[in-house]
Amino acid sequence: MIGSAQSDFQKLWATPKMITSYFGCYYQNNEAYYMYFNTLKFQNGGISGEGTDDVGVFKIEGTYETSSKEFGFIKTYPAHIVEYKGTYSGNFEKFIGNWYIGGEKGEAFLIEKFENNEIFNGHYKAGGEKYPMTCVFGFSKEKKLLGKGNDSIGLSVWDGKIQEASDGTKNVVIKKHYVGKHDVVYTGKLQNDCGKLTFRGTFDVGYTDEFYFESVRED
Repeated sequence: MIGSAQSDFQKLWATPKMITSYFGCYYQNNEAYYMYFNTLKFQNGGISGEGTDDVGVFKIEGTYETSSKEFGFIKTYPAHIVEYKGTYSGNFEKFIGNWYIGGEKGEAFLIEKFENNEIFNGHYKAGGEKYPMTCVFGFSKEKKLLGKGNDSIGLSVWDGKIQEASDGTKNVVIKKHYVGKHDVVYTGKLQNDCGKLTFRGTFDVGYTDEFYFESVRED
């Protein structure tokens, strides 16, 4: 299953741009599993979309109510379906609720809209060597930071939070989840440096070392 999920994620990482503005996770046995949406559309009370997660590719069909802010959709994998029910806020900006299989209530899920996507190139250090990384990060109105990345270890999903200090410094703690593999925690500062966004600090994966990113601004 992991190999299939890796292949599905590879398709979504094929372009340098963030393919979608929606990202999310569902919880099972208190563990978070990320969902990445290729498309997610809301029109005339209907919901449609497609994406992928650690299980595989899926399609979405459902409905929403603007008065109650309630929604529900069926997430269809090739081998099974999962029902999602909950409420949304704003202009389809945040979705929370629970998932169900066979009518049995599961755990929680969260889907959020992200904007102002930026491409970042950088590296992390290990054993005195620099290893290149490329990522696309998106920013939510709640100062969350999500993205997708790729390096020599594999494809990754990033999930973190921005905390702004009184002096304007943007401190970031973000988890890098390698698809089907392990997690790495990155801690650093996000700054505007001569027209480019930079993100630098240290990472922790049983040992610590440095990393550096800078945005790639396109004309």
